[in-house]
Amino acid sequence: MRFINDNIQIRVGDTVEWTNQDPVTPHTVTFGTEPADLADPSANVKTDAEGVLHADITSPGDRVNSGFIMATLQDQTNKPQTPIGVTRFRITFKIPGVFPYICGLHDILGMTGTVTVH
Repeated sequence: MRFINDNIQIRVGDTVEWTNQDPVTPHTVTFGTEPADLADPSANVKTDAEGVLHADITSPGDRVNSGFIMATLQDQTNKPQTPIGVTRFRITFKIPGVFPYICGLHDILGMTGTVTVH
């Protein structure tokens, strides 16, 4: 219940990608205030050309929530095939600053981090 690299240092214009490789547990990447429904991505999250959810941070007050990042549930007998899971999330940082983030489901367990943009 930790981000592997929880203190990221990048340059303005760089993109950070988070990947959930846990086969069971969902996570979020959430900047700013947690939304009421953590499962749904915030309105500023789009799908990029590679099919990965992607957002930009363009001001210190931007709020971004990835929605649940999780592997697809395994297929079950006599049930429809499960949809493809979303296991990756990207954010491009357009301005310098220090941007704290959390997993909205597990922050109380210490799943927090910071992106410092120079």
